[in-house]
Amino acid sequence: MYYYIDEEHPKKELKTDSLGIYRVNSIRDYAIANEQLQQLRDLYDAMGEEKDDVDEESMAVTEAIMEQERQLEEYVKSVGNFDADRFSKNLEILLKRSNLKMSELESILHLSTGYISRTVGTESKRKLSVDALWKIAGLFQINIDDLLKRDIVAPTKDLKAVAFFLDKLVKDTDEEKIRWENVDIRQNYDNCHYFPMINGKKVFVANSLPMGSCGLTDAYSVSVNIGEIHFFRWKSPSGKNEYGLYIFDGSILETSGGEDDPMVKIMVSASDSTGILDAECGRLMNSIKTREMDFVVSSEARKYMARYLNPSNYTLENDSLPFA
Repeated sequence: MYYYIDEEHPKKELKTDSLGIYRVNSIRDYAIANEQLQQLRDLYDAMGEEKDDVDEESMAVTEAIMEQERQLEEYVKSVGNFDADRFSKNLEILLKRSNLKMSELESILHLSTGYISRTVGTESKRKLSVDALWKIAGLFQINIDDLLKRDIVAPTKDLKAVAFFLDKLVKDTDEEKIRWENVDIRQNYDNCHYFPMINGKKVFVANSLPMGSCGLTDAYSVSVNIGEIHFFRWKSPSGKNEYGLYIFDGSILETSGGEDDPMVKIMVSASDSTGILDAECGRLMNSIKTREMDFVVSSEARKYMARYLNPSNYTLENDSLPFA
């Protein structure tokens, strides 16, 4: 008799007296269940020609195979009933962002020309296979449920929160409430790792930047009320600009003895399929670059100049020049 594999009933070595079956509720389950089905079939074949169709062991394996097949078929049916219009719109958006044509996508995924177009139409009698959907989701690095059911242009609550955070940084930069420092990549970064100065010494920070960001082109930092924000830009393997926003917390290094990573990730633009973060990060980088060449004096120097020009009430908030 077979059993369903779950947390309470972990997978055992596959034998005729321990036949595990996977319930299939997701694309990940589908992949695992497919492997399990093949192992069940191999077990049945290994029983040899002498097996009897009415033998208890062979019957038990046959029942397990049939149940695993049923689980897979039910999932395929549920996926096949997806909203074709939603999928088509999401796929169109993903293709545009990647500068790909449908025929190029089919070629990359080794699908016959026109296969996707023929199977996603509302009037189509054929359905896109689960394997094809899996390949598409994997290529564009998107959750298959999002690909089939969600408007990927519509931002989530977390995405909105990060977008508002970036917008605030842009406004504060434009209004000169914060000033970013250009971090010397050659001195502070090596092979994607950040070497901050702690107590006058460079400290190695493990996993400080995501994979693929080794080609850093820009790095900026600014100290604000919540800590030290670091903003990065790098080129992806395809040549596209990608961004990362982190908060550096030096106290984590001190309390953990260097064991824990002090770079707290706020976001990496490549993880957003809507393109919203990409646009907001571009705005922030443009704002920083625009202000980078501004003439700036230190707050200490401003105090001295104010005291000299008018010791009683002069401030440098007046934008006009004496010779204008």
